[in-house]
Amino acid sequence: LYGTISIESEVSLVTNVTDIDNHVREVSLVTTVADIDHHVSFVSAKNESFRISTDMDHNVKLPPFQAKKVMYLRKNTDIITRGKAGNCTSSSLDVLAWIMNAVNNVKNDTKSSTLMIAYGGLIHIHREKEFVHKTTGQYIDDDIDLWASLETLVRVGRLEPELFKQHGWTIRAFIDSGNYVTFLQVMAVCGHTPSPTAAKLTGKIPAIEIYGVAKVQKSIKSLGTSSFAKDLWQGNYFSESMFYPPKKIDFITAGASQTLHLQLPNKVVRVMACVYGNWKVPSGKHASKSLVCP
Repeated sequence: LYGTISIESEVSLVTNVTDIDNHVREVSLVTTVADIDHHVSFVSAKNESFRISTDMDHNVKLPPFQAKKVMYLRKNTDIITRGKAGNCTSSSLDVLAWIMNAVNNVKNDTKSSTLMIAYGGLIHIHREKEFVHKTTGQYIDDDIDLWASLETLVRVGRLEPELFKQHGWTIRAFIDSGNYVTFLQVMAVCGHTPSPTAAKLTGKIPAIEIYGVAKVQKSIKSLGTSSFAKDLWQGNYFSESMFYPPKKIDFITAGASQTLHLQLPNKVVRVMACVYGNWKVPSGKHASKSLVCP
């Protein structure tokens, strides 16, 4: 549904580091600390502000796959230097565990502590009961998908400095036409060539993709106006009761060095059935866009 960028390629998609940094500077949203609202924005390691939308009208009208630009939360020189040095956490699932622990430890703030397994990951938990092939240790999927409340996108964005320090991973944000963050890609810097292109990442270390979800009101003929959770990147609508409150599970996988403390949508089987149909039978079907799951 969008292009692919290899994080293994030795061929840069831009001419040099200066060109990348110049491009990012041209499109960055630099503000002062005084502009920052605690719940709706965060400042990156580059001192750039990233905001989420609290405008329901904007969120409802936003078409799927809207990326006016893609911005890294860290200077490209830092990414390239650390990538060449190596020492990145090679297990995406261990990085997922670290992120989930940080989010789950938030107290008395459900808005910024909602981070659920999404799309293919739900199937792997319920069908294969694994994220990796037990015989080879290879990942079943080429990435790990999550749904996050918009406030949780802010919280994850604020984790980037420690994520980079501890794991050698960074984040890039997809910015929509209203200059709001809707989607995050979390990736190891080892083997990664920074690029401003809105594309899927591929490589030996699967990326973690986080889809921003907004609560909206939507009118449908059979139900009238109802409350939905909208995936702002895919444009899919799920009834609010299908998503919330999330269920919490402990999940053991051969791909991680620790138990994963995960969140799932409240009615996870209904979610999978709506998105994939007969999810129990393996197929090459990918999640559609603009679905309505009442």
